[in-house]
Amino acid sequence: MDNENMIFKHNSMPLDGSRPALNPRQRAFSTEYVRLHLNATKAAISAGYAPSSAAGMGCRLLKDDRVRFLIDEEMSRVEREKKPETRFQTLETTSLIANADIGDCFDENNELKSFKDMPEHVRKSIQSVTLTPTKYGMRMNIRQYDKQKSLELLAKYNHILEQEAKVEINVNVLTHEEKQAKIQEFIDKRDES
Repeated sequence: MDNENMIFKHNSMPLDGSRPALNPRQRAFSTEYVRLHLNATKAAISAGYAPSSAAGMGCRLLKDDRVRFLIDEEMSRVEREKKPETRFQTLETTSLIANADIGDCFDENNELKSFKDMPEHVRKSIQSVTLTPTKYGMRMNIRQYDKQKSLELLAKYNHILEQEAKVEINVNVLTHEEKQAKIQEFIDKRDES
């Protein structure tokens, strides 16, 4: 059976049991995509595609079931090599950042809590603290890790972003007579008020 006519089912082996035939750049993209933390544009550039077309090429490659198959294989291999506690810690920290509430930095009087009094999940979500002198004293600027990026990573990990959105639109088409009747009904109700 030639590779062009093989039937693939996403996230599984080809139905004939063989491995998908890809060119070297497609195979390199699959490996680089996992290595570069699921960044398709950077993976396409690293695999040898032109930077000017890397974003579009990365998107097209991710839609190719043969490429997705190799990505899934590579992700499984990487996951098997990781220590379970490392995976758990990474997910836990990413989740803490995604769910951190800056309001937990303040007490009931809206005063900034000392760091030792802040909940641990809030402390872990802080990227940096800078103190700047002002004529009224010191100004503290607290910067948290990127919450949006953490949410995106969790969504990718849980395969939420891969789901297709389905929108159903119901349109009622009225005849000219039905439109006139609705307009008259509206006018009658308005006049009664």
